Amino acid sequence: MPFQDNILASKLSIPQHPAIFVPSRLSGLLARMTRKRLAVVVAGAGHGKTALTAHGVKQTGIKTVWYSLDARDQDFSRFIRYLVAGFRPYAGNEGEPMKRLMSEAVVTSMARIRVLEAFIHFMAPSAAEKIILVLDDFHTVQASMEVQESIESLLTHLPPSCHMIILTRADPKIKTSRLRLLDQVAEIKEPDLLFTSLETRALYAQHFNLLLSAGFVAQLHQKSNGWVAVLVLFYLTLKGKSPDRMEEELGDLSGSNKLVFTYLEEKIFRSLPCETRDFMLKTALLDTLVPEFCDAYLNVNHSRTILDQLADNHLLTSKNGAGQIIPDSYTYHHLLQSFLRTKLKQAWSQETVGELYRKIARLHGANGDDILAVQAYIEGGDYPIATERLIRWETSLFQSGQVHLIRRLMDGFPKRFVRSTPQLLYINAKLDSFSGDEYSAISLFEAALKEFEKCPSEQHVLDCQVQLGLNYYYTGHIQEAENLLESCMDCKNPEKRLEIAGLLILICSILGKIDTADRYGETARKELAELPCPGRVRMETWISFTRSYRFFVSGDFKRAYAMGRQTLDRYSKMGAHIIWVRLFCNMPDNSF
Repeated sequence: MPFQDNILASKLSIPQHPAIFVPSRLSGLLARMTRKRLAVVVAGAGHGKTALTAHGVKQTGIKTVWYSLDARDQDFSRFIRYLVAGFRPYAGNEGEPMKRLMSEAVVTSMARIRVLEAFIHFMAPSAAEKIILVLDDFHTVQASMEVQESIESLLTHLPPSCHMIILTRADPKIKTSRLRLLDQVAEIKEPDLLFTSLETRALYAQHFNLLLSAGFVAQLHQKSNGWVAVLVLFYLTLKGKSPDRMEEELGDLSGSNKLVFTYLEEKIFRSLPCETRDFMLKTALLDTLVPEFCDAYLNVNHSRTILDQLADNHLLTSKNGAGQIIPDSYTYHHLLQSFLRTKLKQAWSQETVGELYRKIARLHGANGDDILAVQAYIEGGDYPIATERLIRWETSLFQSGQVHLIRRLMDGFPKRFVRSTPQLLYINAKLDSFSGDEYSAISLFEAALKEFEKCPSEQHVLDCQVQLGLNYYYTGHIQEAENLLESCMDCKNPEKRLEIAGLLILICSILGKIDTADRYGETARKELAELPCPGRVRMETWISFTRSYRFFVSGDFKRAYAMGRQTLDRYSKMGAHIIWVRLFCNMPDNSF
C-alpha cells in the first residue's frame, strides 16, 4: 500500500492571533481581496500578511479553507489530499471515484488531470455559495511545476463562487494573464503592508495605549520603515519606561533581520523566565508546536500555558484554530524560529542538539509519522538510522508520487555520506530516472551495484539490476536491457521473477521477438499457478497487461484492446495504479 502521511488539522486551521490593529487603508485592501477571483499578497517575513489575511477573511463571514503550505506539499499527491480534506466540510462526501483516484500514484500529468477533474466535480455542491481558499506560505512550493499547474487549472475551472488568496514571500509563477484581462486579480505588495507614520502613531495610541510624540513617532518610523514586526517588538521594550529611556531604546534601532535578532535577544529573550527560554530553544526544532507533543518531548505538563503566554504577549507566536483531529497547535514566526535555532546551535554542543533531534524522531516514530522521524534523524546528524528508516518507505513514497519529498530528504544527507552509502546512491538514481535524466541514473545505479556486490544482498543487487535494465530501455539500449533482465530470471523470489517476466514480454515484443515474448508468457503462466493467493491476482493482472502489448505489436489490435481494457478495469477495482506507465511514455519510435 502506498505511503500516506497523516492529515494535520493544524495545516488546515485559520491562524488565531491576538487582537490586531488594522488601519482603515489596509481594511480596504483586505475587502478588495475577497471580491476578486485571485488575490496575491507578496511580502517578506514579519510584514503581517498572515495575520491581516486571517483577520480579513474572518470579518467577511465567508466560508474559508486555510491551507498552510510547507516544502512537503510540493508533491501533488499530498497537495490534493490536503485540498480535499479542507473542502470536505463544504462539499459533502467525496464518493468512491475520488477516494480511488486519491489512492493512485499520481505521478503522471494524465493522472493529475483525472484527479483535478474529480476534485472539481467533488466541489460542485459548494458552487452555490461563496468560499475562499487561502494558500499560505506559497513560496515553499514555488518550485513544484505539478502544484503550479494545478493552481492554474483550479483558477480556470473551479466555480465562480470560489476565490483564492495566495500568501507568499516571492512572486508566484502561475499564469494570470486571462484573469488580469477580466480584472479578477488583486495584488498587495510589501510596500502596501508597511505602516505610515500616522498609522504607527495610531497603532501605539489605540492598540498599545502608549501615546508618543509626533517627533518620536517620526524617528521610529524612519528607523523601522513601518515594518510591523519591528514596531511590535519595539513596543515590548518600551512598556513601563520613561521618555528618556524610550529615546535610548530608539537609538539602538538599525538593520532589518539583524535588528529583530538583536531585539529578540537583548530586549525580549533575556527578560523571559529561564524555564520559558529553555522551552523556546528546545521547541524551536519543531515546525508545529502541539502542546501534548511538547509535553512528551520535554517531560513537562505545562507546554500549553507557556505557548498561550507567548501568543498573548505578541511574541511572534501564533495559535492555530481548533481542528477535527488535533485540538489546537502553535507556530513560531519564521523570524523567531530562525533566531532561536541560531542561538541554540551557538550555545549548545552538536551532540546535545543531536540528542534533542533523536528524541523528536523517536516521538514522531511512536506517533506513526515515520517521514517526520526520518527528517529529524537527518537534521540531528544520525544518518545511518535515517537511511535505514528511509529505505523502508522509499518504494511506497515513489509509488505515491512524493518525489519532491524524497529529493528534499536526500538533500539533507551530506554528499560524502551519500557517495559511500549504496542504498542512498540507489535512491538518487531512481530520482534521476524519474526526472528524465536516465544517463545519470545509469551511472548511479552502476555505482550502487558495485557497492552492493561487495556485501552481497540478493534483494539489493536484484533491485539495482532491474532498475538498470529499465534505464537501458529508456535510453534506447533495448538489447542491453533484455540481456540484463534475462540474467535476473534465476532469482529466488517468485513475484520478482513474474515482474521481470512481464518486462521481458514488453521488451521482446518491441524487438519483434514474439516467440520469445510468448515463451516468457508461458513461463509466467506456470509461475502463477504455483504462486500463493495473496499475490496471484496482482501478478496475473500485470502479466495480462504486458501481454496486451504483445498482441498490439503483432497487429491483433482487437485482442490487445480487449485484454488491455480488462486489465485496466482490474487494476481500478484493486485500487492500484500502474507504476510502469513510463514504459509506454518512452517507447522508441520504431516500436509502433
